[in-house]
Amino acid sequence: MSRTLSRAASFIIFLVLFHTVLYSNGFTSEEILGQFYEEQNIPEDFSDMVFESLITSEKEGKRQTSHSQVFMRNPSEKLVFFKDSGGRKSAVLIRENSGWIYSEGLRTTLKIKLNFNLSNDLNISDLIGINLLSDYRTGDLSLSADEGYRFLLTASSDELAYRHIDIFAHEESGEIYKMVYMDINMNPLKQADISYIDLDGRKMPEFRISNLVFGGGGETVLSYSAVYERKLPSSYYFPNVNSMTQFLRAMR
Repeated sequence: MSRTLSRAASFIIFLVLFHTVLYSNGFTSEEILGQFYEEQNIPEDFSDMVFESLITSEKEGKRQTSHSQVFMRNPSEKLVFFKDSGGRKSAVLIRENSGWIYSEGLRTTLKIKLNFNLSNDLNISDLIGINLLSDYRTGDLSLSADEGYRFLLTASSDELAYRHIDIFAHEESGEIYKMVYMDINMNPLKQADISYIDLDGRKMPEFRISNLVFGGGGETVLSYSAVYERKLPSSYYFPNVNSMTQFLRAMR
């Protein structure tokens, strides 16, 4: 009797392992990430692309709405126009992993890191987009009935805002539905629950970001409202007051 049960148990284990291997062969972590970007229908070099978004933050019963436009000169150089809920306008210049911010009325620009917060739980990296393919190394892919696909990304640079990102994707479609952002010690910082909207034929993600530290409780929604091409003058892409002032005036 025990031998029969042992054989049955072994067969069940074989079926579970076979199911995992079968479906893991359906998607690799690179394919899941590639699909995430491919469905957005964005040129690989991002040149002269503009991403407009609406940011809605809610914390302790207070609701704030901000607007942003991210101008991608190329993958490593970006200009951000940000208008907060009070109407104050700021410009952010990103070069590689360095950043500068200038707000109306200031006499100088301020050098910032990519984890600089613009609106409650939304930092610069959240706003300009995290390049999951080029800035992170992929870990082992696993599959479970409860979570679907899951794999860990590890930052290729210490200067990135998040050192690790836990990725979750649906089993049947490979569609990413959740990301958990972590620090160097794998402590969770934020969770982004992801849904999708159709924007002129582009499948754009909508991020619902929750703070997992300091008691949590806050939530910020980043929703794209438009994606199009526009080339800005090269004179805007300098980290000084004159260039950033010109940029802000052009955005009025």
